[in-house]
Amino acid sequence: MEASLDTNVIIHLYKAGFQSVLFRRFHKLKVYEFIRTKEMVNHA
Repeated sequence: MEASLDTNVIIHLYKAGFQSVLFRRFHKLKVYEFIRTKEMVNHA
């Protein structure tokens, strides 16, 4: 399964320590570069 996730979902999973759910559940994740470089650094 492929998925494109909202910033909120990613940040909440990381803050809760459940980032492994993303990698186990989805075969391929698509995350915009802005989310990876700015939002994750600022909020996770």
